Amino acid sequence: MEADVTVQWVMFHEHFKAKDGSDHAQWVLQCLEHDIATQGDTPEEAIKAFEHTLLVHMQQTATYGWDPFTDLPPAPAHFWQMVA
Repeated sequence: MEADVTVQWVMFHEHFKAKDGSDHAQWVLQCLEHDIATQGDTPEEAIKAFEHTLLVHMQQTATYGWDPFTDLPPAPAHFWQMVA
């Protein structure tokens, strides 16, 4: 299945502490038109995960005859403000 999908997104580097107290950092990619986010150890991994997530979503909605993305609201306002 191939589709031409254009979306706006924002990527940022997020630092957090795991439950065991260790420090971690991940790249987070947040779609703006639809509240979909992925993460990866590198920007490339976050993008690849995002592409995979979009593909799986489109395949699943096609399987059931649904319109893709209609059930996904836009990202929260604070993500839109990151690109304003």
